[in-house]
Amino acid sequence: MKKKILSTILIITMLLGIMYVLTGCKNNENVYSDTENSNSRTTVHANTVTDSQGNIINLTTENVSTYYGREVNYTANDSDTAVWRLFYVDFEGKYGEKNTIYLKADPYSTVEFNEKKFKTYESSDLTIMKKMNQDWAEKDGTVDHIYERFVSYLCDTQNWKNFANDDANYAIGAPSVEMYIDSYNQSFGTNYAYYYADRGYMYSYADGGYMYSTDGGENWKYTTGSVSLLTEKNNLYAKRWNDYWLASVSARGGICKIENGNESVHLGLNWATNSGYVCPVVSLKSGVTIKLKE
Repeated sequence: MKKKILSTILIITMLLGIMYVLTGCKNNENVYSDTENSNSRTTVHANTVTDSQGNIINLTTENVSTYYGREVNYTANDSDTAVWRLFYVDFEGKYGEKNTIYLKADPYSTVEFNEKKFKTYESSDLTIMKKMNQDWAEKDGTVDHIYERFVSYLCDTQNWKNFANDDANYAIGAPSVEMYIDSYNQSFGTNYAYYYADRGYMYSYADGGYMYSTDGGENWKYTTGSVSLLTEKNNLYAKRWNDYWLASVSARGGICKIENGNESVHLGLNWATNSGYVCPVVSLKSGVTIKLKE
C-alpha cells in the first residue's frame, strides 16, 4: 500500500514539474538570456513600437533605420505642441538600460546663450550630462567654464521635466554629440566618429571639447563639414533655417550646434549667433510601447 502511495506521489510530482516548465516557457516567450553576465538572467524586451493599425513591431539593429524619424503619439502634457519622433534605440545600453527608446522633438523653442545667466549656473546633478557625454566624463567630467555650464543646463532634467510624462524616465533639452552621431550612424550606416579633445587641441585659447571624423577616425576636425541632411528622415537630424543646440562642448571653444544653411549642415559651433533652438529628448521607461503615426 505504501509503495502505491509513494508511486502516486512521485507521478503527481513529475506531472506538476512538466506543467511548470511548459507554462513557464509560454509566459516568458518574450525574454532573452543575458549571456554576457556569468549569472545568466532574463530581461523583458523594451524596444517595441506599434504601427497605426496596432501591429507590434520589434525594433532591431537591422530594421531600426526604417523607423527613425517617424512621428510618434507621445504627448508630454495637455499643452504639449511638440512634434516627437523616434530618434534612437540604445541596443547596447550605453546611455542607460539596454534597449531604451529615445524620442526627439522637432526644433521647439529658442534658447539664448546668455553669458550673464550661465556664468554662475550650477546644475544640481551631472549624472545625465556624464551619461550623454561619456568621453568628456572619462577625460574631464567637471564643469569649470561657462560652456560646460550651458551644457549642464541642457542636461539638467529638472529644467525639462515638463516634457516627461509618466511613460518617461526623464527629458533633457537636446541630444549630445555622442547620441546624435550614434543615431546618425544607425540611420545611414556611416562610420562617423567623435572624441573629446583636451584644452588647446584646436586653439591655445579653446577649452576642451568634441572633435568629429567623417571617415572613421582618419581625419579629425571641429566640424563635420557640409553634409546634405536637410530632408532625410523627416528632418530628424537637421531642419532648414532651424539651428539647434547639442548638449556637448566644442573643441573650438563653445557649444556644439547643428548649423543649417541653404544646402548643407555643419556639426560645430556657430559663431554667428548666440541663439538656437532646443530639441528636447525623452528617455522612455522599460516596457512602454509607443505608437507610430501615419
